[in-house]
Amino acid sequence: MAKRAWQLAKGVYREIFVLTKPLPNPEWYKPIKIDTSIQGLIQLFKRTNKAYLDTWREETDEESKRKKQQKFERDVTEQKQALQTISEEGTSLATASRDSMKSMIQDGIHAYHLSVKAFVEGYKEATAKTDASSIMDAFVAGSGQEKASTPSKEDEPSAKSN
Repeated sequence: MAKRAWQLAKGVYREIFVLTKPLPNPEWYKPIKIDTSIQGLIQLFKRTNKAYLDTWREETDEESKRKKQQKFERDVTEQKQALQTISEEGTSLATASRDSMKSMIQDGIHAYHLSVKAFVEGYKEATAKTDASSIMDAFVAGSGQEKASTPSKEDEPSAKSN
């Protein structure tokens, strides 16, 4: 059992640390140099801990609160102006393309009209070549067979016999 666990652990270690190879860093990437001395690691720990704790502290300084509020208001006005210009540009594009869209729609309607006209002419030619009465006779004969196969009221059992 211990041997099997050891083999499994070796396999997992091999898969995770030996067989996996990270992608190479891009050319512009410069690795961060960390001072690995005790003092360097303590300094790094203090800086990261201070940065983390600063994210949880509420601002007590009125000046920084006011600056953040002004920045927020400035960003909101910039977004509103951007939306206004986008709206104006969209409106101008719509008015400019109205004529071309109108001609495209008219061309589509004309093509549809021609196709319906060609269909009607073809239908008239097909019905003119065959005798209309023979088409009706075939239809009636077909419906007569259907009528014979459906039961009539006379064939149904009456409610009186129950």
